[in-house]
Amino acid sequence: MRTIRYYAKGNRTGKILHIETDGGIVNIRVGLSDNQGRPVTAIEIIPDDEQRGGDGNGQIWRLDGYRLVMQQNGDEGEGDPEPSEDDAWVVLDEGVYRIRVFGADTGPFPTRHIAMYELAAAMVKHGEFPSAWVFGEHGPAVEEISDEVGKFFDENGELRPLTGVRFADGAPVLLTDDAHNDWPVYTVIRDYGQLGLYVHTSGDPTITELITDPSIVRKFTDTEV
Repeated sequence: MRTIRYYAKGNRTGKILHIETDGGIVNIRVGLSDNQGRPVTAIEIIPDDEQRGGDGNGQIWRLDGYRLVMQQNGDEGEGDPEPSEDDAWVVLDEGVYRIRVFGADTGPFPTRHIAMYELAAAMVKHGEFPSAWVFGEHGPAVEEISDEVGKFFDENGELRPLTGVRFADGAPVLLTDDAHNDWPVYTVIRDYGQLGLYVHTSGDPTITELITDPSIVRKFTDTEV
């Protein structure tokens, strides 16, 4: 057995120990802290699953348990994690999703997956990875979504880039299908690539829509009427 000693040593930078082994990757990030200032070590296990194309030898691996394990000093009890106001939250309220994390309430977002992506982006930006939960989809029930949020992190603990992004925020676009003939010009709120194109009608930012078919969207020019 090989012993590796890997410590923060007072350097709170989120330094990564990257380990590649049979079936997946293990990233250990030291020098983190939670939103109460307590030291945290994050252990992320990334299996060679279908999304990663297997292990190169025709084998598909899966993770049996949590994708992201957080160890923090303190007197927290053992067993399954319990939700806390200090955790990361996706909240469904009046048909739209919002995220609550690091003392901020952000949104609205049109879908659960887009809200989880924004939650993952906030975690990477702050260098903190609290447990994540969703509330409001099934009455008062709370569901842990740490594994789902973790899928937006790459093997280095950074945010995976979105694929299929075409338009910048604020860009005018034309929707060419019959359903949008009456009001075809829209403004891009955010292009989430494979997750969809979030737009609002030109001149009225309160009327929003998520476009999931990229074939009906093209750039709008000032010469068009």
